[in-house]
Amino acid sequence: RRQARDWQAEVGRVYDVTDRRYDELWTERQELRRTLLANRKISGYLASSLVDEIMRDPEVELNLGGRRVRAAVLFADIVGFTGRCEGLQPEQVVSELNTFFAHIDPVIESHGGVIDKRLGDGVMVVFVDHSEDTPGPLPDDNLDTRVVQCGIHMLRAVEDSNRELATRG
Repeated sequence: RRQARDWQAEVGRVYDVTDRRYDELWTERQELRRTLLANRKISGYLASSLVDEIMRDPEVELNLGGRRVRAAVLFADIVGFTGRCEGLQPEQVVSELNTFFAHIDPVIESHGGVIDKRLGDGVMVVFVDHSEDTPGPLPDDNLDTRVVQCGIHMLRAVEDSNRELATRG
């Protein structure tokens, strides 16, 4: 009988420890999920190299006022998109835009561009000259060449996007 009580007490302690650990893990999971979602949101506005730098050293201070750099801006939008959308349901418009951006966003990032703004079917992309910094994995360190190559590759990506949309009707 005493053994049974000891065994029951031990099982109770194990359950208590397990419940506390479960609560800790649940809290950690929620915190990690929140951090992941915040990181995804921030990553949409910052260059991946900058996000990586922030993740390596979260305490790094950003200098207000910035610094003078050589840069270029690329604007792109879909020709005739506004007229085309007049006959579509809002969900269909959003779906088509998501398809378009899913094709061009990786192209922009691969050429070292940072999406500054999305303006409906348009996008504003900023490119910074990395020649003074340690360049990341870019196809070409020349700013002008990167921007032009990005534009050309974006046109190819639009063709892929159009093919995908055509298969959907």
